[in-house]
Amino acid sequence: MAAHLHEDLLSPTSALSAQMIAFAGEMTRWPTRVLDSYAWGWDDYTGVRYAPLHATMALRALAGRLHVERAASNKALTLAQHALAEHQAAFRDMQAMLLGISPLEEGEIDTPPAPGEWPVRTIVMHVHEVERYFLATILNALDGGPADELNPEQVAARTGEQVAILPTGTLTELWAEYARVHAKVQAWLVYLSDEEVHTLSTMWESTPLPILFRMQRLAAHVREHTNQLEKTLRVLDRAPGEGQMLARQLLAALAEVEGLRLGMGTLGVAACDQLAHELAERFAPLQEIHGRVDGFNAGVAAGDVAATQAYLTQSPGLAYTHMDDGVSALLFSLHHGNAAIVAALRASGMRTTLHEASALGEAARVERILGYVPDEIDAFSSDGYTPLQLASYYGRTEVVSILLAHGANVHAVARNAMAIQPLHAAVAGNHYEVARMLLDAGADANATQAGGFTPIMAATQHKNAPLAALLRAAGALDT
Repeated sequence: MAAHLHEDLLSPTSALSAQMIAFAGEMTRWPTRVLDSYAWGWDDYTGVRYAPLHATMALRALAGRLHVERAASNKALTLAQHALAEHQAAFRDMQAMLLGISPLEEGEIDTPPAPGEWPVRTIVMHVHEVERYFLATILNALDGGPADELNPEQVAARTGEQVAILPTGTLTELWAEYARVHAKVQAWLVYLSDEEVHTLSTMWESTPLPILFRMQRLAAHVREHTNQLEKTLRVLDRAPGEGQMLARQLLAALAEVEGLRLGMGTLGVAACDQLAHELAERFAPLQEIHGRVDGFNAGVAAGDVAATQAYLTQSPGLAYTHMDDGVSALLFSLHHGNAAIVAALRASGMRTTLHEASALGEAARVERILGYVPDEIDAFSSDGYTPLQLASYYGRTEVVSILLAHGANVHAVARNAMAIQPLHAAVAGNHYEVARMLLDAGADANATQAGGFTPIMAATQHKNAPLAALLRAAGALDT
């Protein structure tokens, strides 16, 4: 088997691989407010989310170039290399699933999701153990060894590994050991000929099977337990967030490049190195983004106008940032009555959403947005309000008129604990004219919100006699 020992298998893509894995690991820890931030962009595509999306595109483009280079050099993937490429893809997918578990949560890797179900540690150790077993079986068949199932000592002797896999250590250490054996499998089998992979090999089945089947089972086995891993993480309330979903897509693209590098020698090395360099330059400014978003959010939350303006001067795109509860910085500041921060955000040149424009009274902007997306007329904001509810609360009569003309639902109930309708919002804001418009459009004067509170109760509480009279005229009942 000496002819099949190629330990430098992935060295031409090692820099690119290490860079993408580090980036993917960092990305899994980005909260939604960072991914949503416009404080960074990829050329004309503004938004942090484009970092992983366009890096994935760049990797796919590189894979296309490698396809062309292989074809031009008459280096089509062999049967073995095709199987190993699938194996690499399965390996990277499992790795992406595990990247979302930070060192602070290492205790979770030993927590069974349910009685009789495997914890994360057991899953990784099992995949590691089976991969060594498959490699030993393949090597045994190639060397004409005994047609018997190998015992642990024989597996260790064939693979140059210890008999037992140590059951201790962190997830990082556990994965590093498996990754080392995985790389050995790839390196030792990459140049198997199309004839060799049809050699029969013996395991536990009733009849021997070709080595090619064993190699294909390597990928299938990893994917089988990646599915198990995903179910385990969901039960442990570790369902993947968007960052981890993007990481899986990124590493899938990386695996395609790595698979195409199999057996290529020096072909494609320059292209891999060039992409690694380009992405490093692209990603350099991202190192500060997370802290910048957090600092900006802290300034907005504290009502610190100077700090907010300083961040906006540095990165105007921060105006689009969302707070921890998902509410945009603009709506958050408006709800908290911080007019100076609202003014600073608007001065950044940001384009308001339908909900923001409705709350601010930007009639022309509301009309324009509805011209493009009329179905959004009754959409709910991240904090559960419709555009009409926001416009009603802030007394934006012109916007209310536009929304009603477009068919906004006057009976829509907010999707939050308040459970208000537009009329409740208008009365809460003491807006007589808006309330009249809503009643004329068919709003229920006796509609109840959370706790059974009615519009006339609010009008009475505010000591707004004209508004109370308007509601009574529309049939509101005093209680």
